Amino acid sequence: MVSTLSYTACTVAESCITALMVAIMGVRLWLRKYRHLPFAVSDYLTMIAIDCSSRPPGPQAMAALKKSAQLFEAQTYLWVTYLWLQKAVVLLFIQQIWGCLPWPRIWIRLACAYLILTFMATIIIYTNTCIGPVHHPGLTGRPPSTSENSSQDSYRLIFLLSSMANNEGVANCIGSKGSLISYVFLNTSTDVVLILLPIPWLIRVKRSWSKRLLLIGLFSIGLLAAGASLSRAFLPGTQTVNTIIYLFEGTLAALAANLPMIYSLRGRRARSASPAPSDPECSTPFPQPPRPRAITDTEIIGDSNETDTDTPSEHQNTRVSSQASTEPLFRRELNL
Repeated sequence: MVSTLSYTACTVAESCITALMVAIMGVRLWLRKYRHLPFAVSDYLTMIAIDCSSRPPGPQAMAALKKSAQLFEAQTYLWVTYLWLQKAVVLLFIQQIWGCLPWPRIWIRLACAYLILTFMATIIIYTNTCIGPVHHPGLTGRPPSTSENSSQDSYRLIFLLSSMANNEGVANCIGSKGSLISYVFLNTSTDVVLILLPIPWLIRVKRSWSKRLLLIGLFSIGLLAAGASLSRAFLPGTQTVNTIIYLFEGTLAALAANLPMIYSLRGRRARSASPAPSDPECSTPFPQPPRPRAITDTEIIGDSNETDTDTPSEHQNTRVSSQASTEPLFRRELNL
């Protein structure tokens, strides 16, 4: 049944799933605006991910596609960028909650470095595998593909993510033995790292076990995205199978990146002047500096005479409290 899906059915499914992905990310941004919370770095990355997943090709891009398939090359870069942007959103959410603790801060920095390295490695692998003399569209006269029947599929002008999913050239290019293993390993390993990173601190949160399991489940959605990426190594690389894998992978990546933030914003009120911290372990109040105390000349005179007195009564008599006494007409303040 899967192998008999028509091009129209694939296009309709891709358009609906793409709209769902944009809606998930849009709900996150709307909740931030509705709760009167300022946009963070992760929100701006989400905006870029929306642009990467839903932008249709313009007239210049379509002309370039017909001439030298430059849009085909850009699509894969944007697809990889979309996936790693969603991973970065998850990491920034973890840093926002547990970044104030010493040990999580160290692991978060290591995960950030690993995320950057895997993104660069994926781009380099694709560039060396799919953009070379053998695959160069200017030399071959067609988009990189190993199948003559897929040349028509390479010129489909639909949404950016949809055409990326439908293009067999992408599947054959990334699906080569070396690049497939590298891509699946890098993509899956980053998902696993982001899933395992918050688990130790989620277990220690002072909440009921039902809420702990719910939070763990929200962060574990990435396991499904990792499974979708891993299935690419075991399933045949046909057009329909690749379409389904790309749609599942993109949707699950959007859910894993945005559902935890949507869950945390669902019942939060508008931001006040002194917002409460998101984690009780990070709510240690900072010590306030002592306020300066004003000391008058009368107190200085009384303290200087205190050493010459033997009884409390004599000490009280040295204090001048009348304006008709020797108290000056102005005060001299000392900041202690």
